[in-house]
Amino acid sequence: MIYYTVPYDSNKNIGEYYNNFVDIVPNDNDYICFIDADTIFTIPNYGHVIESAIKSYPDVDCFTCYTNRVNCKWQVPDGCDISTDDYKYHRNFGEKLFENYGSECIDMTKSQLFSGMFFIIKKSSWIKIGGAISKGMLGVDNNIHQKLINNGMKLYLIKGLYVYHWHRGSCNNNNINHLI
Repeated sequence: MIYYTVPYDSNKNIGEYYNNFVDIVPNDNDYICFIDADTIFTIPNYGHVIESAIKSYPDVDCFTCYTNRVNCKWQVPDGCDISTDDYKYHRNFGEKLFENYGSECIDMTKSQLFSGMFFIIKKSSWIKIGGAISKGMLGVDNNIHQKLINNGMKLYLIKGLYVYHWHRGSCNNNNINHLI
């Protein structure tokens, strides 16, 4: 089973939210999908793509996807117009990635630490890494990736899955005041 959640913590402690949510997931072999509130799936069959990736790569502990706007450059696909907020453009771009790659994945474990606007992790893997740090909103995703590396675990990118990410918007000078 895959449990989907849009994390929010009014105390601005996203790691605590992550840990509390994982605690209510019943089985160690279940997966948790964390997706930020400012992201939108660009293909209607996103769930099938995620399930297929998990089935095709059963030894992978954590997955992420492509997006348009993050600080982690390998999560932005070549040819993506990162400046446009035209959702139709992003839907079409996501459909093309899906047509080209489906649920094909690539190992990004030892790459730049990922941006956690979207990730899926197996509960047993979460337990093994000791969960998320309970410290604010920023850097929690990087810490999770580093813990995966430290524990010899894998992080893969689902190449045919692309989410549109508002990521503080293109019009507000990358303001992060709401996160600190």
